Amino acid sequence: MTSPTTRRTVLTAALAAAAGAGTAARRRPPPP
Repeated sequence: MTSPTTRRTVLTAALAAAAGAGTAARRRPPPP
């Protein structure tokens, strides 16, 4: 993480992963 661009990319990727995980958990139907 030397350049700010790389840092921003990693941060965006982490944010997207967290958002995707949250959406998947919300969309998953509750267990019977």
